[in-house]
Amino acid sequence: MSWHFFDSHFQNQQKQETQNDANLDLKCPSRPSPESDPQSPSRIPPQFIPYPRRQNMSHCVPTFGKINIFIAYKAGALKDHYHVALSSWRCYLKSTNYTLVLVDVDNDPRVTSKCSQYKEFMFLRHCALLQYMSEADWTIAMDADTGVINPEHCIEEYIDPRVPLIFHQRFHNYEIAADTFIVKNSTFARNFIKEWADWDFRRPKLQFDNRDNGALHIANGKRTEKAASKHGWMQLLETIFNETAPNAVEMCREIWVTHTIDIWSYFAMVQCAKMMMGANRFWPGKLLIYPKGEGMTRDDWITNDHGTKFSDRDFLFHAWKHQSVTPTSAYSFEKIPDVDKCGVGTLEGWYWRNGTRVSEKELLDLLLKSETYHMKWPVEPRQHQKARVIPWFEVSELKRCHPNCMDRTKL
Repeated sequence: MSWHFFDSHFQNQQKQETQNDANLDLKCPSRPSPESDPQSPSRIPPQFIPYPRRQNMSHCVPTFGKINIFIAYKAGALKDHYHVALSSWRCYLKSTNYTLVLVDVDNDPRVTSKCSQYKEFMFLRHCALLQYMSEADWTIAMDADTGVINPEHCIEEYIDPRVPLIFHQRFHNYEIAADTFIVKNSTFARNFIKEWADWDFRRPKLQFDNRDNGALHIANGKRTEKAASKHGWMQLLETIFNETAPNAVEMCREIWVTHTIDIWSYFAMVQCAKMMMGANRFWPGKLLIYPKGEGMTRDDWITNDHGTKFSDRDFLFHAWKHQSVTPTSAYSFEKIPDVDKCGVGTLEGWYWRNGTRVSEKELLDLLLKSETYHMKWPVEPRQHQKARVIPWFEVSELKRCHPNCMDRTKL
């Protein structure tokens, strides 16, 4: 299949979706009917064609239209943190046509006008994202401490046009990460982000909830005022199971609300969410979750061995919170990328330490070692036990829904 056909197919679809969404109020979007939803099954591309991996720092062909890189931050944060991460992005952008959107949530006019009611930054940033999603066909949103470790990738490699939401799984547990995700400028995605942000107003009073990352798993639920005021709303599970298995949502929420007192008991909810999702990672028209170690981002410390190791498959690293690179730091860089030397067709300006770029086989060995370590996390057994909860042994499967736990009209 030629690139011309591939480009035309998706560009035509995106033009139609842009026209359909032109009058949408981003502040208070309404849930569309299946017939009008740009992600309805009848409009999902029938076949996935992998985007070729970038070679020799070549141009990134804009197959999926305009792509923005969105980073929200608190005033003053860039002064004390993130110089390494942002320098890597600025170097990378010299070789692409992507646009970096840096938003100071305390001073940006759009954000202060539309999002002033949000108190917790981790939810405020999602409201900020909503104000900018319409400026691109796709947006990759991320924490400010996420940077480019290997510029020989295009963002398009991680886009799947059959879904409007793309997440990845963290390596050391089953948690679906909130640090980096990709969203399409569609009604479905905007509704999802809006509800995720709005959970700031309905957070249950837990000793530990992991803020927007916890909400990503368990945030929505049955859309009633009673449920909203008591436990908040639901997000990933509700998006997947709201119609076909709502009781799965309720079981995990009960574990979250009644069991969570620290990070270990929080992991029990994460495990519950993962069990309910099962082995599946792809829900057409809704979302895709990359397996650990295979998404666009991973935590850099997972392969930290005398400098963080990476391979050609790696693209972004999370947890870069420093202003400089020192001889004793764990960075893969020996010095910060030089933006003046970066560009298309060259790796000039990128300064990796000797021995930090390894083969894919060597990296797999390090990942397997890390996986084994975290499977047997060296903590007290009672801490591990908090996380290892089997939902059906902990909460009732019947009390909320019997004898109507399955509505076959919605299957």
